[in-house]
Amino acid sequence: MKRTITIEEYKAMTKRRPRFRVAPAEERTVGGIVFASRAEATAYQELEELRKSGGVKWLALQPTFILAGVKYRPDFLWQDQLGGIHVEDVKGKWRDSTPAQRRAKTEALRAFRRNQKQMMQIQGLEVVEVER
Repeated sequence: MKRTITIEEYKAMTKRRPRFRVAPAEERTVGGIVFASRAEATAYQELEELRKSGGVKWLALQPTFILAGVKYRPDFLWQDQLGGIHVEDVKGKWRDSTPAQRRAKTEALRAFRRNQKQMMQIQGLEVVEVER
């Protein structure tokens, strides 16, 4: 005997799970800004403390660069007191264990490395990978 399911049951059965585990928004929020990860929120807090103490002149969140026709958004762009420009991209830990998650992170890391090289070639800026 065939059973008919409701739309809600169908949506629940076909709902996609996120590729990566993400902390709740409350844990990723600093100063009213919701960050992509706790590590990114922590990095922002550290840079904001440096800015308040005078070590950082200005700080930009997720500036957009066009590299060979592709948009690249590092997490932070900031200037120190000596006039040096710094570009930081926060990378989390590789603790996920499923092959699909490892494959997705490997692809993302390849794209990051490509963008890192292009930033140096096109903009003359070194992208620092911040691991937490």
